Amino acid sequence: KSSGRSIPNNAIVTVETNFDPLNLNGCVVIAMLDGSDEATIKEFQIDGPNKFLVPWNERYDVIRVNGNCRIVGYVKDVIIRLGKVR
Repeated sequence: KSSGRSIPNNAIVTVETNFDPLNLNGCVVIAMLDGSDEATIKEFQIDGPNKFLVPWNERYDVIRVNGNCRIVGYVKDVIIRLGKVR
């Protein structure tokens, strides 16, 4: 089951790396988790003193943020190419 939201395969994602971390609630972010060399794209949510990385696909776990990751930036645009011109 998923939320119905997704970033399609082959979409172009632009990321803003100049941001105020206090203004990221509800934004889709690019985060690097400690111990991983891969980035993850998740929605950043703040609930009181707690912070979470929430996947749109419910098959993946919510990640509690407690100093275990570095937010690289937030997703500014998603560009979907609808066809090719030859």
